[in-house]
Amino acid sequence: LYFNSGGNFATYNDIPYSTMPAWRSAIGKDLNSIFANPLFVNPTTADYRLQSTSPARDAGINLGSPYNIDILGVSRPQGTAWDIGAYEYVP
Repeated sequence: LYFNSGGNFATYNDIPYSTMPAWRSAIGKDLNSIFANPLFVNPTTADYRLQSTSPARDAGINLGSPYNIDILGVSRPQGTAWDIGAYEYVP
């Protein structure tokens, strides 16, 4: 989730994983994002759901409505905390 105000932006509960260091340095303010491999199920086939060992699981903060429902309609959280990213992990 990105917020932009006057050319400055911040990330919240985001997974800005990249091999390009410039991406990380471009972020003005970060709240509760991870910069490690998120361990997506299969990014080459656009399956960005989280694997069971993903560092994004239960690592997010509550952003309230409408973000309390993931991209597939799953309510957050399913574990002890929100998962970071568009998908909430469901075993």
